[in-house]
Amino acid sequence: MKTFTYAIISVGIGLNLIFGGCSLQKTASQPQEATNFSSFVDWCENKKELSKEARKTVDILLFIAETNKCSDARENLASLTEIDLGNNEISDLRPLSSLTNLTTLYLSANEISDIRPLQSLSKLTTLYLRDNDISYLSPLKSLTNLNGLDLTANQVSDISPLKSLTKLTNLVLSKNKIAELSPLKSLTKLEAIYLSNNEISELSPLESLTNLKVIDLSDNEISELSPLESLTKLEAIYFRANEISELSPLESLTKLKTIDLSDNEISNLSPLSYLTKLQTIDLSDNEILNLSPLGSLTQLKTINLKGNQLLYETCPFEPEEVCQFDQ
Repeated sequence: MKTFTYAIISVGIGLNLIFGGCSLQKTASQPQEATNFSSFVDWCENKKELSKEARKTVDILLFIAETNKCSDARENLASLTEIDLGNNEISDLRPLSSLTNLTTLYLSANEISDIRPLQSLSKLTTLYLRDNDISYLSPLKSLTNLNGLDLTANQVSDISPLKSLTKLTNLVLSKNKIAELSPLKSLTKLEAIYLSNNEISELSPLESLTNLKVIDLSDNEISELSPLESLTKLEAIYFRANEISELSPLESLTKLKTIDLSDNEISNLSPLSYLTKLQTIDLSDNEILNLSPLGSLTQLKTINLKGNQLLYETCPFEPEEVCQFDQ
């Protein structure tokens, strides 16, 4: 499974450097000016006329470029393929719009709501936007080279603009307001998808995503797992805090190594007996009475059974420390 790593060029939280008399400390929000420049040099040379938000972004980019000269900064920034702008209270992305050689951009933990300036960055393959205030995703439609996208903890409900991003292999949409997954049908290269803490009840749009190896749908409203039957490459599933009682759809997922089904309504463990590669199981806070169906799981390393009403707290595995019971 592919993973995506954070960019290597970072700017620390709370920068307090001053360029041309402009402090990078947090300032009161003001309306943005209508001006849009086509190059970073223009943004830089007209810095005094910019809103405080745009000026702040320019100053941070000058810091990254390690120069206060606008033309030199343009050259230095144009040579970069990765930039980390996380944790900087940035809200105006327009000065970034000309940095078209970027392939990895980290913008997490800022104050961003408008991502339209990103639509020109067509070489991006990895984009981190977690912990912002984004709800409108249409500007991402043009970023068709993306293979990793993180939008955790925003205000997203409509994910239809993502359907054109068919190269995505890793998609993180946890902690949003998503209920409808149909736009994901076309993303058949996905290997990992994280959708915890949303408003999802229907999984059928995921049936076509047969390359998935990891799914996290914890803290949703899911009761039916049958759409997972075709996802036979799955190695890890996380369905904590849903409304699941029937596990038979999991019988075909024989590559599973990790499952989290804690805080559901499960009593019958028989379907898990087919999953002989399981190594880690969390079944805490369910309605389980009997562990005997799990006797075939010889590769099991840990199973959490806290918060159940087991008839006998006897671990059927060796060593007995594999089982975690209520203390």
